[in-house]
Formats: sequence, C-alpha cells, structure tokens
Amino acid sequence: MGLIDALKHTSKEHWFESFLCVLISFLGGLLPTWGALFFLRMFSIPMDFKTFTGHAEFALYSASMITGAFYTVTKSDPLLASFWKKVFARFGMDQFYFPRETFPGGRYFGLLFFLLWTLSVFFFTGTTLGQLPGSGLHLDDDFVITGTILLFGFTVLISYIVNVLDNWNLSGSTIGALRRKSFDDLRIEFDKGLGG
Repeated sequence: MGLIDALKHTSKEHWFESFLCVLISFLGGLLPTWGALFFLRMFSIPMDFKTFTGHAEFALYSASMITGAFYTVTKSDPLLASFWKKVFARFGMDQFYFPRETFPGGRYFGLLFFLLWTLSVFFFTGTTLGQLPGSGLHLDDDFVITGTILLFGFTVLISYIVNVLDNWNLSGSTIGALRRKSFDDLRIEFDKGLGG
C-alpha cells in the first residue's frame, strides 16, 4: 500500500495516540532548554531567544528527533531487516523483533531522513566552526536560528507522520495482531510469576 493510501486508512485514534507520543518526545527532548529557562529566570539572568538557539542546538534536537523515526521506518525494509534482527539477537532480545510489512513510503522517508541529518550536521558543524575563537568567519545568526527552528519543526512533523503510520500498521496488520498476542501472553506469564 502506498503512503497516501495508508494515511487515508488511519483513524483519529492513530493520530491522537501519535500526538501524545510526539508531544512527550518533544517535551522530554527539550528538557535541557526547560532547565536552562528555569535557572535563568530563577537567577534573574537576562535572556533572549538566541540564548537557546545561537549555537544550532535545534539542529541537534532535529537529528535526535528523527533517529527514532528512522528505526521505525527501516526495521521492515528488506535490505535492513537482517541487520536489525542481528542487533536484537546480539543483545539477547530477538524475541522482541517482529518484522512486518514494508513501511508505507519507506524509501522516501529514508531519503528524507538522510537529507535532514545532513542539514543538521551542516548547521551544527558550520555554527561550531564559525564560533571558534580566531576563525575569522562571519556567522549569520538569523540564518542559523531560523534554519534550525524550521528544521526542528519539520522533523517533529515527519516524526509525527511516521508515528501515525506505525500505529496504523501495528493495529491493522497480521503482524500487529501477532505482536499484541505475544505481549498479552508475556503479560499473563509475568502476572503468574508475581502470583497475580
């Protein structure tokens, strides 16, 4: 099934569940920013938006935001499935690896992730080099701030869409049903072991 068809088959529950997941990732991923805001305010230190964006921090946040989505998309890719299976087996967790149908639009997402990671690297590396003492480079702060904020917003959106498709894929597929049954069986065994 193609990407657009898959999106058409999603439900409100898929979108809402994904919203909660991405919201928690968003808030948790920005904890360093929330902590800095708290202490800057507590000690009455003047701050502006550049305090949190002037070193291309949001490029790092962008790269980390799409990393989870990358795994979600690629774990079912025929070329990478054997790699992921070996990774899980290496850590004795192969019983938790459930291959499934190919992710809708997986190759397009893979290319998009590569481009987003490349932009993240360029923004962060360029900003770091431009701020080195004696570099003699002029850094366009407005470009860095605007570019990294837009990059972060786009990666949050892409992560959200990937999460929606993953929820749809898990709820509607045969493999998703097997996964739910396996977790239900595991929960029953766990409860028995606890005397419950």
